[in-house]
Amino acid sequence: MMDVMLGAIDGHVEHARTVAREMVSIMRAIDMPETVNFHTTAGFMLRRERRDLAALGPVADVAETMGHVTSSPRAMSAFIRFAQGDVAAAATALEQIVGEEFSDDGGRAIGVALWSELAVRLGASDLCRSLAESIAHQSGVHFLTGGIYLGAVDRVRALLHDGLGEHDLADELYALAVEQHESLRSPTWVARTELDWAESLVRRNRAPDATAHLDAARNAIGSLDLPDSRHRLDELTMQLATS
Repeated sequence: MMDVMLGAIDGHVEHARTVAREMVSIMRAIDMPETVNFHTTAGFMLRRERRDLAALGPVADVAETMGHVTSSPRAMSAFIRFAQGDVAAAATALEQIVGEEFSDDGGRAIGVALWSELAVRLGASDLCRSLAESIAHQSGVHFLTGGIYLGAVDRVRALLHDGLGEHDLADELYALAVEQHESLRSPTWVARTELDWAESLVRRNRAPDATAHLDAARNAIGSLDLPDSRHRLDELTMQLATS
């Protein structure tokens, strides 16, 4: 499991994908009970990097019926729906978690990370505030569980405070998250965080600063095959060029 997660962190997604397939075959052969969970979480993590989450529709169909409304399977389902362009389904799932408690189990990190990103994307301000408060004490911690890594908590905090219009705090948190991902030697997450930061700066009409962070993302990606980050980089670069 660690080899798959580390491959994704290091930006070697295709290698991680090959290892994941081999592991799933072995786990199925010996009838390990964790097979389905590993297959689902690893598949989600790797397909996100490959910009291929929309292909997980069958997984979303099953996951959206599992556990409590705040559960990690339901968070993954809603995230997949959003990736498929079904904003209404993602918004409905998000509405259902308002005021609900998150269970303190192995999937909590996945749930909090993914629900937070959706709350920001869908402009759910009250939920952004609640989620930001729930992880305010976790600066320096990383979202990591069950063989899936979802970045530094400070990156998610940055997104949430950015969504709330608290840009100075968000900038401080983006900087912390970049440092933490650099310490982890993860070009995957350095690039994603730099792109998040650049996207925020584009919205704030701070083109020179946005350009600097796009350059940092480009350097992090280098020759790595990270389709999702490359797509975002191209879109933001074009957006700046035409603004």
